[in-house]
Amino acid sequence: ADLLVPQLESFVRYTPGLHSLRSAVQRLRERHLEKSTDIVEAEAMGQSVLPPEIFYTKMPRHIGTAASRAMWNFSLGTVFGPILLVTIAGKSIASGNPASIGRGMLEAVVVSTIWTGLGYGGALAQLLGGAFYTVSGPYWIYGARRTWHPVHREWVKPTMEPDAELNMMPTDGELWEEAMARMARQRDGPSGDLPSRGREYYSVLGITETATQTDIKKAYRRASMVLHPDRNPSPNAQAEFEQLTKAYKVLSDPTARKKYDAGGEEALKSGAGGEVDRRDTLRSLFGGDVLRDLCGEVRSTRFFRRIIDKVSYSVQEVAILNARSADRAAETLLKYIDGHPGPAPTAEPGKPSTEYDRQLRTWEQGLKRRTNAYINTGIAKEVLHVLGEEYHRVLDEDDMSAVQRTVNGMLGTPRRVADRVAPWVHIARNGTRANRDPGVVMETVWGLSVIELRYTARYAAQKVALDVSATEEERTRRKAALRSLARAFVKAGKPWDGVSDSVMNTISRSAAEDMRRRAREREDRK
Repeated sequence: ADLLVPQLESFVRYTPGLHSLRSAVQRLRERHLEKSTDIVEAEAMGQSVLPPEIFYTKMPRHIGTAASRAMWNFSLGTVFGPILLVTIAGKSIASGNPASIGRGMLEAVVVSTIWTGLGYGGALAQLLGGAFYTVSGPYWIYGARRTWHPVHREWVKPTMEPDAELNMMPTDGELWEEAMARMARQRDGPSGDLPSRGREYYSVLGITETATQTDIKKAYRRASMVLHPDRNPSPNAQAEFEQLTKAYKVLSDPTARKKYDAGGEEALKSGAGGEVDRRDTLRSLFGGDVLRDLCGEVRSTRFFRRIIDKVSYSVQEVAILNARSADRAAETLLKYIDGHPGPAPTAEPGKPSTEYDRQLRTWEQGLKRRTNAYINTGIAKEVLHVLGEEYHRVLDEDDMSAVQRTVNGMLGTPRRVADRVAPWVHIARNGTRANRDPGVVMETVWGLSVIELRYTARYAAQKVALDVSATEEERTRRKAALRSLARAFVKAGKPWDGVSDSVMNTISRSAAEDMRRRAREREDRK
């Protein structure tokens, strides 16, 4: 029951046609929890004991994604159905009680049948859903001009109004903590839960988890007087003192301490708090934190978050993070066009619109100051060029009919497919060099990331320019401002022309500057 209930809940929630069963499955879960005292006690402490959804149940947007998810569901149903049958039946047979054997065999058949049915049904649902959204996608994106919501898994009208349901979900920090706690439980078992997970550094300093910064400093001074190699006769004196210093550096840094408390040393290796943060390095490559708010997070899939951030998020957690990233890009875009006077007025003969020109110059000067802050960071110019081009595409579609937009979108499918395939062809051609040659790596990273950049740019542009909650006058102003912004980005940026020496030099210089800046920030925190 611990295994099946979350899967049933997930299928009912995300599979079209099964919503009417939601209340029945909810009652099943409540009845199960009433009989599971350990689960009730754990959930009262804020711990999630029931396993997360194992099957893919949310409808995918692309047939390629659907095929891989269908294969996963089919494999789980095929492999683990018989395993559950043998395990449950074997346990009942081992009891030796005839009544238990009969009941156990029945349970084994029922559970394995349900599990296998979920796997095969989930595979079919993924294929049908992927096929439907692939065929209908051009209409929804271009014809109906809807945006895909990664959490709700549906096409929604573009609006800048806050998403109440998304705002009620855990914050990004809470999602990170839950993911790290889950990884610790998988690694260490139940003992991986707080507070036993992150005690080693506290034990080294001889303090508790509730110690203040003053307590940490005092404990470090006392312990260093004893463990310093000049005073410690132990043959391991140097190693003991280094461990003490390491514990102090982590616990005296509020950010690193929070991560250590959430996931132990593994959490420090996942990013902030560690010596090398792959995510920060990737962000600096694409223009730094400032531009990241506008272009969104690149390499944001579940797989790449596991590789880059070393955090194993669930499918739902990744969807929440990506939805917030896209919404943040739309909010940042709205700030970029704030202050723009809108479409140029029809000037009377001999009377130039000086007030309009003054407002436009003020906005352009502010935009130039803003972009100058990151224009030479990494490949920011190439990123701006991609954003500007995508903003132009969204605005150009404004003069087309729904049919024209749909046909235009369908004609662009080969280009989008080629963009998706090109990075993998590049990797296959270069073999082992794809992991070692910096130029090949950079070319691959760009090819994999440009798709996400275009998606986020379109999402943000549609939300801002087609906002159904704004007045027609305001939408007209935003479209004129977005057109000016697109021209400025295309002019300030440059198209991707492969990896050249100048590109690599810019990346190296930006990376070095970013490392120095973060080192200064760590020193300031101390």
